[in-house]
Amino acid sequence: MAHKYASEHEKTNLPFGMLCVNHHHLLGGKSASVFHVAACVELIILAFNILDDWQDQDHHRSPWMQDHAGQSLTVETAFLLLAMSKLNGFLGSQKNNLAFQLIVDRINRSVHGQFADIRNAPLKEEEYIAVIKQKSGALCALACLCGAMLAGNTTDLHLIGEYATGIGICAQLENDLDDVLHLGEKMI
Repeated sequence: MAHKYASEHEKTNLPFGMLCVNHHHLLGGKSASVFHVAACVELIILAFNILDDWQDQDHHRSPWMQDHAGQSLTVETAFLLLAMSKLNGFLGSQKNNLAFQLIVDRINRSVHGQFADIRNAPLKEEEYIAVIKQKSGALCALACLCGAMLAGNTTDLHLIGEYATGIGICAQLENDLDDVLHLGEKMI
């Protein structure tokens, strides 16, 4: 089941993992673990995609939506815990465990955004931007920050987090626009 979900996710071209790898290399990193860290980032993204699809009751063609909810959500939890455990191992040697603190912070932000999103309440423009900043911006920042921290960069993390959040907002705007333009297809 987990392999089936990961294979489906692999079709996305793994953009979050690539953000991690690119930031690592851009900041002069040469760690042999970079692709392992990128895989952990993608597992976190996959876990959130599974949860989002179940909560929104959409993307019914995804394999996790064709399996029993309890099983799918158990796999989702396993992906999240595995990824966090491995990231702590790869990045945990940083001072004061800053890396793991930032990872947990970005995941918490995304969870808060997801909670706000599933209320399905009409939002004003600024409220919508705040939700996707938490939900998607935080996950994009997570990917970029993991690459930066693995490269040993701890001085520019705030700046990296800020612009990466902006990238995540833009990507979510594009995704949501695509969903609106193809609403009938999303529900299948």
